[in-house]
This record gives sequence, C-alpha cells and structure tokens, in this order.
Amino acid sequence: MASSKVTKKSTAKKATKKKSTKKPAAKSKKVPKKATKKAPAKKAPQKVAAKKASAKKKAPKKTVWKSRAILRSIEAGASADCPFCGESVSFKARDRKQQVICNIYENGVWQRVEQYHEECYTEAKKPYGKPSQK
Repeated sequence: MASSKVTKKSTAKKATKKKSTKKPAAKSKKVPKKATKKAPAKKAPQKVAAKKASAKKKAPKKTVWKSRAILRSIEAGASADCPFCGESVSFKARDRKQQVICNIYENGVWQRVEQYHEECYTEAKKPYGKPSQK
C-alpha cells in the first residue's frame, strides 16, 4: 500500500509541475485614469509651440539693399571714369587723393559700381548718401 501512495503522490507532483511550467501573465502597471488623460493634453501644446518657435528662427530675414557710398584712397592700377565730370579716376603718385565708390541698387537688385572723385561727389550733392569710411 505504501508503494501505491508514493506513485499517486509522484503523479500528482508531475501534474502540478505541468501546470507550473506555464509562464504567469505579465502584470501591467496600474496608472490612474486621470493622469493618462491629462498627460497627453499637456505635452501636445508644448510640442506645437516648440515647432512654431523653431520655424521662426530658421526663416531668414529679407534684407532690402540700398545704394551706398564708401570713401577710399585711390589704389595703384585702378582707373575708372567719374560719372560727374567724365575724367578718369586714376592713381597718381604725387597726389594722394581719395575716391568715392558707390554700389548702385535698383529695386533691391545690384546694378553697377560708380567711382567719383571726392570733390565731384560733393558737387553732385552726394547722390547716394554720405560716404562711410571703413
């Protein structure tokens, strides 16, 4: 009789082992429903605001180019005709004169460069503004 009990117990253990070999179901973390509903609503406007701000930073500012004048010394080898008097603006070793170089823009688009004698530019009433010295 003792042997029959042992066999019954061993078969009972085997049966329980078969049941225990199954993996237990993964437990999910319980999150309060209120927290899950509010969290996406708060994050969505922040992402949209960040995208709008970055779009503003990336857009380059449109510059409107205007004609301007710069006062420079006449360099050796440079020669151009003055639009006011018609004479050449050229380097002379004995005379250290200066010239006014003007970048001319029309409707924001560069058109040409004009070189004036310093005296001619003032006589022409500074058509492109006061020359800057750089």
